[in-house]
Amino acid sequence: MAAETHGGAAGIPAPQGPVALIVGASGSLGDALAARIAPRCSGLGLHAFRNRGVCEARAEALRGLPCRASVFTADISRWDECKTLAESFIAAFGRLDELYLCAGATEDSLLPGIDAALWGRVMGVNVDGPFFLLRHFARQLVRQRSGFVVAVGSYAGACGRPGGAVYAASKSALVGLVKSAARELGPFGVRVLCVLPGFLPDSKMGRAADPRFVEAARDASCLKGFGGTEEAAKFIAGLADVKWASGQVFNLDSRIIPAV
Repeated sequence: MAAETHGGAAGIPAPQGPVALIVGASGSLGDALAARIAPRCSGLGLHAFRNRGVCEARAEALRGLPCRASVFTADISRWDECKTLAESFIAAFGRLDELYLCAGATEDSLLPGIDAALWGRVMGVNVDGPFFLLRHFARQLVRQRSGFVVAVGSYAGACGRPGGAVYAASKSALVGLVKSAARELGPFGVRVLCVLPGFLPDSKMGRAADPRFVEAARDASCLKGFGGTEEAAKFIAGLADVKWASGQVFNLDSRIIPAV
């Protein structure tokens, strides 16, 4: 499951920095996050499912840094593959300090067009995967009595959207998982957070969005515009230094989420 190590400059001693795993590192946000956190990491795992080449290119680009990078492949909707991913990562790096759950899937359809297979595909990546990985890394995090986890959610999970019932339901469930994990793991020094990055026009999902959706999102935003993957990655990376935040949901969008 692990590729040959790509990053890490020969002859440069590894810094005493954190060891991190980015799940969904082949996506726009995951790749931007990798570029941002690598300089402070001693080890970095880059996970992909189908687009392994993106992660290999990023790992190769890190060769000039003292960060040792490895690429991992797994279908995170499968329990056994997540178990193998966790075991392979710990075997390669010995610990896990930061876990970034950036992988996501969406398939839009109005309710009459949603079947069990579509539901399963989206839930498998957006809910099952984060749960499986938290489950398989939990013992390691508890043993360390430290760790930091960020799951990437969505504005849709808080407000819903027409044609996106499955996606919205999955991202809403993710928030419940994050808050529950934060309560369970907090006594062991493990922080678990969720970030809603907002609409990212430069992401794969953003580029594929219906222009009518984009216009409606712009109209609903206080600032009448959007950020991008680099800004979202900067915010997410910075949360590692916010030592007393856990169980929280951070919205990076200027669309206001209504109070429940």
